[in-house]
Amino acid sequence: MFYICIVKNKLYYQPLYFLFWVGYFMIARAIFLVYHLKQTSELTSSDTWKVFLYGLRLDASATAYLCLLPFLVLLIAALWPRLKATGFVRLYTYIVLVLLSVLLAADLELYSYWGFRLDATPLQYLNTPSEMAASAAAAPLFLLLLVALSTSVSFILAYNRLFDLKQFILKHNRWLYAGLFS
Repeated sequence: MFYICIVKNKLYYQPLYFLFWVGYFMIARAIFLVYHLKQTSELTSSDTWKVFLYGLRLDASATAYLCLLPFLVLLIAALWPRLKATGFVRLYTYIVLVLLSVLLAADLELYSYWGFRLDATPLQYLNTPSEMAASAAAAPLFLLLLVALSTSVSFILAYNRLFDLKQFILKHNRWLYAGLFS
């Protein structure tokens, strides 16, 4: 019953979409910790919780950046009803999910070699593709592809089922909606 009430009102869409992405980043962090279980097992349970707690701030920051474009499109669509934002937000979400899932899979293995998380360092190797290929040759590509694919598909299904904009209805004045979320 609670879910039905939320889904019916478009005013709840933006906070739920934001939580969708925060949830993605938290699951990605859990995948990272499980993939590196040997190092994770050396952490205390308190330290493991702190990884999630301190990471939440970064997750919220990254989520805010990811949500900027869809929320801007939703604002414009609220003021200009002919603009159909549903398809744009869905396509944007799919593309970003796949891209982030591939980066997650790459980060899993690169951390094993480098000892630090993925940053701008791979850009330094773009002019030496042979060194990049040598690093990739030893990676468990099937496992990493499986992680990227399963993460992407799982979150696309979750988005379609729970967070797709087409499930939300604007019950209020569009000017009020635009004012609340501008």
